[in-house]
Amino acid sequence: MRRRVASHPTLLVGALFVVGVYVGYFGAGSGVMVLALLAVALDETLATANALKNVVLGAADVVAAVAFLLFGPVRVAPALALGLGLLGGSYLGPSIARRAPEAPLRYAAAAAGAGLALWLFVRPA
Repeated sequence: MRRRVASHPTLLVGALFVVGVYVGYFGAGSGVMVLALLAVALDETLATANALKNVVLGAADVVAAVAFLLFGPVRVAPALALGLGLLGGSYLGPSIARRAPEAPLRYAAAAAGAGLALWLFVRPA
């Protein structure tokens, strides 16, 4: 898979764009999706892929926030709470990812993604 992506970098850019649009509108499980894309496409450590994931998702979130502010009604209090959670996770996440052992971190990310998918299947919004 890495060879295929390396020979067609537009494949990765296209996949990240599709996930970015999804992130901007919905976002649930997007961290796991982007991390999986980066893990398949790049030959980097989990900590490096996680840092790149944070940048990609941060950019997608900023673009979506500006679009929602310009073109739709925004409930400010919940948006601020989500923003504070984003900043807290952005601050703590990389330091945890650098110190935690890689294999259990990968399994935890996969389990969290599967758990979220199951939760959303059982209790749709």
